[in-house]
Amino acid sequence: MVTFFRVPGALLAVFLALAGVWFPLRVVAHFRPNEPMHLVWLFLSGSSAFEAVGEICTQILSVESAINPLMLTSWWSADTATRVHDYGQLLSGTCRFTLLAIGLYLASRIFRQTGLQTRLTALDWTV
Repeated sequence: MVTFFRVPGALLAVFLALAGVWFPLRVVAHFRPNEPMHLVWLFLSGSSAFEAVGEICTQILSVESAINPLMLTSWWSADTATRVHDYGQLLSGTCRFTLLAIGLYLASRIFRQTGLQTRLTALDWTV
């Protein structure tokens, strides 16, 4: 039963990660390169791209399944699978969140520069 759901689950995770790349790239296309939010959305797109590559590494390229093309190579081994999995974890973890943090920092800086920032209420702090 676990084997039956492993491939569809991996394909769904990769599909959703790729959709997560497509949406911010669509938003980037609506900003001119000289607009401040263009850079913000580029960082958010890069963050999503790291997530997608990380999902491909951890869900497809590091497991023994029919959808893993690396298993057909002569150098494939369990050690290689562990390395690819760890690399995918690094990409979808540290690298993704670094770009996400930079993008959100830039967005908050732009928000402050426009003068739209207001003081948080007690309800805001509790949420």
